[in-house]
Amino acid sequence: MAREDFLVGDCNEAAVKWLDSWGSWPGIGLIVYGPEACGKTHLARVWQQQAGAEFIKAADLDNAAAERLVTQNVQNVIVDDLESLAEEEALFHLYNHLFQSKGSLLILAERPPKRLEIILPDLRSRLQSLPSAEITLPDETVLSAVFLKHFHDRQIMLDADVLTYILPRIERSFGEVARLVDLIDKKALAEKRRITVPLVRDLLRS
Repeated sequence: MAREDFLVGDCNEAAVKWLDSWGSWPGIGLIVYGPEACGKTHLARVWQQQAGAEFIKAADLDNAAAERLVTQNVQNVIVDDLESLAEEEALFHLYNHLFQSKGSLLILAERPPKRLEIILPDLRSRLQSLPSAEITLPDETVLSAVFLKHFHDRQIMLDADVLTYILPRIERSFGEVARLVDLIDKKALAEKRRITVPLVRDLLRS
């Protein structure tokens, strides 16, 4: 989850630029949105280290949790998975605190602000006023780099023909890459085989 581990491509460049420019945001916050396993959480964790931010799942953000953050005068907060928000009043309270204290709020969601189902009018208007940046599913260049990094972390050099075989046959998500690398490594160790196209073919067919 370190900055050097986050690979930048066309799919996430806009979000990276926004977070790299933290400190000169036009408002108190930013909404980063995109499909599951597109890298939102990894990027948010990078910003968390930089900003010393508190990370909280929206499902856990009730009135008590919001009051704790306000009482502790937390200045920077990440709210993950906005679609699972427990209590809209809690986020509204937290937003007002960060606005008054000149803090920063990073919100992660799967949908853009205008498509979020927020009932509380004041909260909805505030969220829609925030800048937003989309992260799309990784393209082939980024997926290739992520595959190579996962294998490199396991001290495995991957042959180019294996990568060429895998890429068009899998779901384009970082989560799927991590899952598949783990399965390939375990299969190779269990069967005492090199990681080759036949091994990967057997795995994908099983």
